[in-house]
Formats: sequence, structure tokens, C-alpha cells
Amino acid sequence: MVISEILKKALERGILSEGDYFDIHYYRISDDMGKYKRGTFISGDTIVFNYPSIMRIMRLREGLRNNFKSEFYIEEKVDGYNVRITKIKNRIIAITRGGFICPFSTDRLKDFADFSRFFEENPGYVIAGEIAGPENPYIEVYPPYIKEDIKFFAFDVFMKGERTPIPPEERYNLLEIYRIPQVRRFGKYISNDYDEIKNIILKLNDEGVEGVVIKSADGRRVVKYTTININVSDIDADSWLILEMPGNFYTSRIARIGFAMDEFGIQPDEEFFKRLGHAFLEGFLTGVRKFKESGRLSYIYRLRFNDEGNLVLYLEHMKTVSESIKFRIKRIYRENGKHILEFEKIFLESTSKFSEVMQGGGVYD
Repeated sequence: MVISEILKKALERGILSEGDYFDIHYYRISDDMGKYKRGTFISGDTIVFNYPSIMRIMRLREGLRNNFKSEFYIEEKVDGYNVRITKIKNRIIAITRGGFICPFSTDRLKDFADFSRFFEENPGYVIAGEIAGPENPYIEVYPPYIKEDIKFFAFDVFMKGERTPIPPEERYNLLEIYRIPQVRRFGKYISNDYDEIKNIILKLNDEGVEGVVIKSADGRRVVKYTTININVSDIDADSWLILEMPGNFYTSRIARIGFAMDEFGIQPDEEFFKRLGHAFLEGFLTGVRKFKESGRLSYIYRLRFNDEGNLVLYLEHMKTVSESIKFRIKRIYRENGKHILEFEKIFLESTSKFSEVMQGGGVYD
């Protein structure tokens, strides 16, 4: 299907959105349409397909045996947000999971690596990776080894207009040439290496790392597996929004914890039960306290920009992100050569539900 037909079909279905980033005009598909999934990015004659969802396994031994009949690679799953990096109209851009060009992520690319040289010599490629750290605009959790700001870790390389990444070994070698940071990798295994792989998982669990991604040697088969502790951390980080989050956010994490403990022969002790209960209740009570103090449920973010123009574009971008979130600028200032933006993200749905309950309103359940 030619690009004009893709755009026409998406427009007819009401799932085509437009955007601009300086001189780049682009389209993004906001819902699935056959092989063109939510997050597909189109600009001119270029298509960057969405980054695909990855199947999660909850039983490690059986998951490895069922999904991999030969060798596979194990890499760290970094707790951050997904971007696709490519070059359009002589600009190197970062595209979010939803298909937006993110002015913040794009602005910070030059701090991570020399992408200019990479795309001069490999113009047809797309680098997929994770941006993680405490000073990001999208998520409140991050790897414990990143103490400030943000970092980037590549985990796949695609050709424009293609969905299947190049094989892991090829990507390792390619990105090392350009010194582009990659996710931590642990080597090549087969499913009979279960005990060694389990020990990797347990070590990452002790480190507070999210988990692993497991990839076939040709890159076509991919699954993910998360650690026990990250599931507790996720509950802790988001339980103050429990009235807004879908219930399966919590139940799926309890299931992951239970399946892992059973498989690894881990008997939860009183300390673990306390941690899990604390994650649920203390997180929620934090939300109650926030509402009583300010009348809203919100989170403060701090971002560093190189270019003031990108900061301005990011402020415009925030208006288009979600109808259920309101942004309030706290401060804009200069620090150590960077433009600093501090803003408050107000979660309107949770705020409204808290307001109704705190004023004596009821719910039907």
C-alpha cells in the first residue's frame, strides 16, 4: 500500500493525527489498522513502524523451552520510556511510542552519543532504545543505578519501513563502532542453561532492575521477564493513583510475583509481606495526603534542555498529550548551561474521584 492510501484509510477511520517539529510535518496513526499499528510514524516518503508489544512470560523455565528451540541472547530490560531515533530532513529526531516527535527527547540526543555520524553513514536505519532516569517527563520509576538526569540505552536497530530488527549480534557490533550506548547484555544461551539464567534474574532482582528481554539469534522472536522486586516497586510508585489505574495493573503484578516465587522456591517472609502491603497502602495514603494538602493529585517533574526552542516546542507538545492530564509550569531557569523546566502534572481523573469521595460522594461497585 502506497503512503497516500495509508493516510487516506487512516483518515477515513478517524485515527490519523498530524504534527509539526520545526520544518518536519508528520502523521501518526493513533489506533491499530491492520499491519499499521498505533504509533506508526509517517513523514514524506518515510514510514517508521510502531515498536511492537513484547510478549511477557511468567514461568521462566517453560517460557524459554516453548519460545526458543535454539540459541538466544539475554539483555537487560531498562525501566524507562521507549523512543525510536531516526533522521528526517537532516534532523535527527526521537519518536515516542505513540508516534509523536518528542522535543525533549530529541533535544537531549546529542548528550547521549554522536548520532550524526551514525545516520550520515546509515541513513536508512532506525535505532530503538530506552530513555531512563529521574528527570524524564513520562514515568516516575527508573533504574537505581541512574542517580540524576537521564541516560539512553539502545536495544534494537531497524530499517525504515521494516518491522523486523537486525540480529542482536549484528546490532551489538554496529552500535559499538559509533559508541552508541546499549542495554546491558549477558550473553548467548540455550534453554538448558536455565540455572544460569535464573541466577541472572535473581541478581537483577537484588539490584532492583526491571528484568530481561530474551531474543532469538535472528532477532525475530522476543519475550520479556520481569523481576519480583520491580513489581513491588511499580505498585508502590502508582498506588496513589489507584482510583484511576486499571485493576489489572495491580493484579497482573501480584500474579508475576506469585508465579516467580513458586518457580524459584522463594517463601515470602513477614518482611516481604510488609513491603507489599506498604506498597499498596502507604502509596495510597500518600495520595490522600497530597489531596488534603493541595486539593489535587499531581507529580512534579524537572527536565533539562539544551536548546530553548525545544523547550518551547515541548510546552506546546504537553497540550496535546492527554485530556485527563493538566500541566502547570512551576519554574523555567538556567543551570550549568542547560534550560531547566519544572512543571506539575495534575491527574484530573484521580483528582475528581478523590474530590467526590472526600466530600461524601459514593461509588457503585
